[in-house]
Amino acid sequence: MGITDHPALADRVVDLLARLPRMEGGDRRTADDVFAAVIARLAQSRRTATFDVFEADPTSPARRAALAQVLTTELETTPEFLATIQDLLPSRPHRPDRRTPGLPVVAIGLAIGGLLAATAGLVTALATPPPLDGTAACRTFFGLEQDAQKAFLARVFQDRGEPARAKEPYIVASILYACGQRPESTVNQIIDASG
Repeated sequence: MGITDHPALADRVVDLLARLPRMEGGDRRTADDVFAAVIARLAQSRRTATFDVFEADPTSPARRAALAQVLTTELETTPEFLATIQDLLPSRPHRPDRRTPGLPVVAIGLAIGGLLAATAGLVTALATPPPLDGTAACRTFFGLEQDAQKAFLARVFQDRGEPARAKEPYIVASILYACGQRPESTVNQIIDASG
C-alpha cells in the first residue's frame, strides 16, 4: 500500500512539510492534509512541540532529524497514522525540476567543499549533547520521552532544592505547556516564571 520503510516515509513527510509554505495547487492540498494528519497525531501523543521547534527552522538538519525520528516512532506504533500518511502521499517521492540548467564543474566542486566543511562543523555541534539540567532549552525537554521528562524534572528540582515539586501531579504537563509558549527558554527560566 505504499512505502513500508518507516524512516524513509518519515523523511518524505518532513521534506513535504518543509516545502509546505512554498507549495500551490494540488500539491498544496495534499501537503495541507499531511500537515493536518501529522499535527493531529502529535497532539494525541503530546509531542506537538517537536513540530513547533522544526517549524521555526525547517532547514535545520538537527530539527528535521528530530521530527523525522518522532514521526518514525509514530508510524511504527500507530497503524492508523501509517495508513493515513501512505494514502495521502503520492507513490513517487518529490523530484526536483529537471529543467534547471547545470552548474559549471568548478562551482559544483566549491559547493561540495563547502558542504564538507559545514558537515564537519555540524557533526561537531551535534556530537556535543545538550545539558540535561535546568539550563537545558525547552526543545531538549520536548525531545524526551515522558518517563525521561519526569526523571529530568526530578533532577532539576533536586538541584534547585525543591524535590517535592517534582511530585506534583501535573508538573510535567505544566512545564510542557509553558515551554510551548516560550520554546527558546531554559527549563529553569520556565520554573522561575511559574513561581
